[in-house]
Amino acid sequence: MLITKENEKIIKVTVGEKSHFSKTINESDVSLFSGLVADFHPMHVNAEVAGKSKLGQRSAQSAILIGLVNGVLRNHLPGANFIILRQQIEFLKPVLIGDTVTVKVEVLRWSPEKRLVTMKMDCFNQSGLDLMTGEAVLLHEPL
Repeated sequence: MLITKENEKIIKVTVGEKSHFSKTINESDVSLFSGLVADFHPMHVNAEVAGKSKLGQRSAQSAILIGLVNGVLRNHLPGANFIILRQQIEFLKPVLIGDTVTVKVEVLRWSPEKRLVTMKMDCFNQSGLDLMTGEAVLLHEPL
């Protein structure tokens, strides 16, 4: 177990602890993300092109999932006293506009002598389809 002081309160992080967050991906999320990262791939911004694709409709950028995961890691578990060092990610299915995405993270390992925590990361949609899986390693670095 790791006990750290964050915003004047004691935070406990233990192996097996989990957190989650859900968000419905909408049109404005895709448009804003396109502008932010300059990803204007036709599958994200052109309904006519995307409609003729194998998928048959526009999809959101997979990197949106990374942003949602990072939000959970930095704001929920393990929290703001941790810096993301590495992420290994596998994208499994596309994220569709209108999908409600749930991010789940779980503490897999804690190495107090190295101040490293390893987290499992998973994302799935409202139908339970796995969209992304991976692991992250974070360094405990109190603010």
